[in-house]
Amino acid sequence: MVQETEGIAVQLRSIDNLDPTPSPGVYFLHLKAGSTLEVWGLREDRLLYVGVSSNLAERQFDTHFHSGQTGWSTVRRSLGAILKEQLALKAIPRNGRVSPTNCRNYEFAGNGEAQLTDWMERHLDVAVMALDEGWIEAEKRLIAELQPPLCLKGWPNPLRSHIKALRKVCIDEARSFSVPEDDQK
Repeated sequence: MVQETEGIAVQLRSIDNLDPTPSPGVYFLHLKAGSTLEVWGLREDRLLYVGVSSNLAERQFDTHFHSGQTGWSTVRRSLGAILKEQLALKAIPRNGRVSPTNCRNYEFAGNGEAQLTDWMERHLDVAVMALDEGWIEAEKRLIAELQPPLCLKGWPNPLRSHIKALRKVCIDEARSFSVPEDDQK
């Protein structure tokens, strides 16, 4: 499906049909047709997130849509916090090591990472726009103009405080993490 985004035509695809180049640029995450994010009644074909990467292929396949990478992906942490109850996710510190940074950049225990990836694959489409230069400025401009609800910076997002509160629940849960006795040996 071709989506017109501020005069720029981007091809929305499911992650399994995406073939981004390892070049820099901007990427877009949209709710697929027929999908909703019930928390705020966000409906299908809604832009959720705009991001930038120096390597579009790596960012999509190796980070955002890859289990075990929530600690390295702000959009995964936000989606996981939003879907925490629905998917029964339990936040733990990144890499299972308690520190302020690893708790702030939490991941999900057990099969939680796989459940989040599965939800994303079923409910999100991706578009990429390779840009040789000006990609950081393009991201800032697109966030300000398009106001994607999962982008917490770059525009006066009315959902920011609610998303931050949901993420804080996960951070607090990660802070309470203790290594299971079997793993302490």
